[in-house]
This record gives sequence, structure tokens and C-alpha cells, in this order.
Amino acid sequence: MSRTTKLMGTACILASALGAGPAAAASLTGFTTMVDTHYSRTTFNDTDGADFNTWSLGGSIAMPIDEVPNLNWQIDASYAHSWNGKDNTFDTDGNCIVCDAFSAETWNFGFSPFWAGENGRFGINVNYNTQTHWGYLWNGGAFAEWYFGPLTAQLKAGWLGSGGTPIGGHGNYVGGAITGYALPNLSITGSFTWSSIITGASLESTPFPSCMAQVCGRRGWNQKNYGIQAEFLVSESLPISVYGGFVYTQYTVTDGPLVSGDDFNASTFMVGARFYPGQGSLMNKHRDGNLFGWLRGPN
Repeated sequence: MSRTTKLMGTACILASALGAGPAAAASLTGFTTMVDTHYSRTTFNDTDGADFNTWSLGGSIAMPIDEVPNLNWQIDASYAHSWNGKDNTFDTDGNCIVCDAFSAETWNFGFSPFWAGENGRFGINVNYNTQTHWGYLWNGGAFAEWYFGPLTAQLKAGWLGSGGTPIGGHGNYVGGAITGYALPNLSITGSFTWSSIITGASLESTPFPSCMAQVCGRRGWNQKNYGIQAEFLVSESLPISVYGGFVYTQYTVTDGPLVSGDDFNASTFMVGARFYPGQGSLMNKHRDGNLFGWLRGPN
């Protein structure tokens, strides 16, 4: 299996206008839901790279805590199937001799209590992400968003932990985003996120086999995501939105004294749809309903 094909699992487990008037925002008044599905395609700059595809289905539910004014909570869950479209080649004995095919299933679960008022929201979150053949990634942190007329400013920061993979370790992340509403039902979001995990190399780990942590030293995986996404609510009476986006990612791999670095870049295009039950504009759904997904994780 090529280095980039193996790194796809890591990249996957480690993975978001002016003119409208302000929308009212406050604590949730009742049970709200959101359902999301999207397809993304990632390409790497490596010469041995391959296209990397992901289809995802997920959703969230949120509701107020009646006993505490302005306090709410949200639960999220999603499933994703990823594949690279390559085939394996086997010899006459059934042994794999060219092992380039990649396929994985990813599950994510999150919990986010948050305070909401007329001028913004802030809260804390915990997410757990597990992928077949690679292990798990969890994050816990804090987030906030503020409303300035048709603009929403967002910040997030927190801690990362991973295990059961060649890059198991710990780290942190921080990010910022701006969403502008060109129309009440059209949003454009620009975002930047930095994350880093420090880890030791395990036996037979990718991309340097037969390298023990005590020999090769600690490694640093640094990731920078530059994203832009547009979302349009087709109709307030039929509350389905369509969206598309692009994320450019820079990976910097810092190795121990015996292994050289292995930096690479990735470009991801995505298209998707969201279902928001209930009435209201897209701006109202973003500010009065479920939390914006970008707030709750390292990507």
C-alpha cells in the first residue's frame, strides 16, 4: 500500500456578504433537529497519491434546559464511508502483492452544552471519532460565536487525543471563521483551523516501518485547514438547503532525528444538503437552532 493511501486514514480521521438585516437570536424555545448528508473528494499533491472519496450521513438534536435560563444542550452523530477507488492485485496463492485499495467506516458522536443569548452563543463540547483499521480521535474544547448584524464571528479551541493508530498521541487545535449573509437564506463562510498532535512512532508504523518510538523519537503532525463554504436555503416552507465548499489542507510532519519529514497538501471539494424542520430563514436556523458543525471539532 502506498504512503499516501495509508495517510488517507489519518487525513480522514483528523477532517467549512453583507446586505441582510440582523436576525433575532436567543435561547432555544424547544426541540430542534438537523439532518446532513454530503459527498467530498480529496486529492493529494503526492506523485503516488489517489483520489479519496467520502459519503457522510449525520444529524443533531438540541433543546433547552428548562431549569436554567439560556442554557441548552446538543447531541450529534454521523456515519461516513470512505474509499479511494483503487484495486488490489493478488498472486496465484491469494496473497496481496499490490495493496492500493482503501476503504473505511467512520463514526462520530458529540455532546455540546451551550449558553445562547441575543448577541451570541458559547459553550463546551466533547466529540469521539472512530475509524476502522485506524483507531480513534477525540476532542474536547470550548467555542463561541458573536452576531454583528449580518455577520457571525466564530472561535474554537481545545485538546486532541488519539489512540489505536500509528499516530496515537495528544495535541490541541484552534480556529476562527466568519459567516456573512448576502441574503437571509444565503450564507458564505470562510474559516481557518490549526491542529497538532505529538506522538511516538509505533512498531511497523506508517510511513517508516520497523521504527520504535525510543529509536526514532517523537513526531509532530501539524494540520492547517483553509476553507470556504456557501449554503442556500431553497425554501422556508420546504426547509432543505444545498451547500458546497472547498478546503485546502497543509500537513507538516516533524520527525525524530533518524527520520526526515514528510509534508504534503490536500484539496477537498464537497457538496451536500441539510434538512432543517420548522419555519424561518437560514440565518434564523443558524442562530436559533442547532450549532454550526464547524464549531465542534478540529476540522
